Amino acid sequence: MLTLDELIERLSTLMPIFDRDQRIIAIYLFGSHIDGYATPGSDVDLGIVFAEDIPLDDELAIAMDIDAALSGIRVDVVNMNRARLPLRHRILRMGILLFERHPDRVADFIEDTILRYIDFAPDLEAYNREFDRAMAEVYGVRRR
Repeated sequence: MLTLDELIERLSTLMPIFDRDQRIIAIYLFGSHIDGYATPGSDVDLGIVFAEDIPLDDELAIAMDIDAALSGIRVDVVNMNRARLPLRHRILRMGILLFERHPDRVADFIEDTILRYIDFAPDLEAYNREFDRAMAEVYGVRRR
């Protein structure tokens, strides 16, 4: 299993793919490799911020290019523009920025995500409390 530094070095080989597509404005590494829970079977999670909405076919082609360039490493690519707000927020909060084309546009994306998350957080917390209560009531378990 690769160390985090070795993984980041291996991911640096993807820069030509990112440079070639002007719609890609940022790439984040996130998930188990960052959280410290990676196992030999873990995939690599990459979040991509696009400058604009892109067709699904183009998104899949980019994911296939990344997969081909990293032969032997399973990759899960997330379009952060389309991702649910809690995932977007988690990637930005916990992830490692690997590539950034337009810092101002990335900052706008981050700001939009944070502002929307602040509005959403109370509802998410209420949902999680109710979920925990129901799980404890039905199964006698609580989340950590």
